Amino acid sequence: MGKGNEEADAQSVPPNGEGGLRMKALQVLGERVLIVLDQRKEVSDGGIIIPERGMEVSIWGKVIAVGEKAKDLVIGDEVYVPKTIGTHFNVGRAEYIVIEESRVLCKKE
Repeated sequence: MGKGNEEADAQSVPPNGEGGLRMKALQVLGERVLIVLDQRKEVSDGGIIIPERGMEVSIWGKVIAVGEKAKDLVIGDEVYVPKTIGTHFNVGRAEYIVIEESRVLCKKE
């Protein structure tokens, strides 16, 4: 198994409890990583939700599982990924993406 997968086996994702994806159901393979995407919405001072701009092509997320060949990312890393690359899926209200590690644009230190 890849580094960090043992930790993921014991977790329910996402952390906010929405969706309830159990990591035992998924094994990330090769150089791929599984990321839960940030679902925060921008809200104005008056409480109006500002819709996502159509021009945004990348989004922040958190790594929740890594494949055995992943070298630079570990579970818990906050990463910036392209919205248009990878395989997206939803569980409940949470959105996930499976993407090759090399396609991740950057991570927070």
